[in-house]
Amino acid sequence: MAAQQIQIAETIRARKLALKRRPDDAEDSDDLATYTNRGNKLKRRAQFVREGRLDNTGRLAYRKTINHAGYTRQIIASKPPLLDDDGELHSPGSSDDEHERHLEPAEEDPFGQVRLEQLLRPITAAHELAEHPGLCAAYKSSALTQMTEDAAETLRREREYLLSAKQLLRRFRGEPDWVPCGTFEGEHDEMLLHEQTMQSMDISEDSAANASGPRSVLAESNGESGPDVAMDDHTIPDAAD
Repeated sequence: MAAQQIQIAETIRARKLALKRRPDDAEDSDDLATYTNRGNKLKRRAQFVREGRLDNTGRLAYRKTINHAGYTRQIIASKPPLLDDDGELHSPGSSDDEHERHLEPAEEDPFGQVRLEQLLRPITAAHELAEHPGLCAAYKSSALTQMTEDAAETLRREREYLLSAKQLLRRFRGEPDWVPCGTFEGEHDEMLLHEQTMQSMDISEDSAANASGPRSVLAESNGESGPDVAMDDHTIPDAAD
């Protein structure tokens, strides 16, 4: 009886906790580790997951908000301070940009080699497009050509597989791979071909008669025969006439 009472008490306690739980509460005491959609789509707080984010490391999930040039911006990271040859902090206003390139950062900077002023600078002439570090990549890259060749190769391979499957299915149906034309010749095929030949000959004769019809009619109206008219046409008139 004691075990049953304990079980009933635990059931009642679990039911009360379930009624008190809000729909957006997490399943455990820990909150979402990263606000990405990988591994968090089925959790209770999934509405707070950022759509389209696949980074599960949490490095880019939290950005730093700063005020720069009168604007509030969100950045991934800030550049570390630079150290001069003596190991002291470098002041930005004490030297030019060329000298800053030779200074060492106080800590490792993953974006130290990125030059946004070179990548985002506009072009002023057409010949600069070939050497522009940000815009020439789309014209020099062979990725699109390689993708096209791979797609064409895949299409040819699929067509070969389809032809092989078609021939195999034909053999399963008991049909031969090649059949001579004489196999499909029927009893009345020769007669049909003969009739078509005669009809074509009649059509050619009618066409020839229609071509010579107007000249014959003109000769008959003048009381002359066709051959005589043909002979008269070829006769050369005398000079006295």
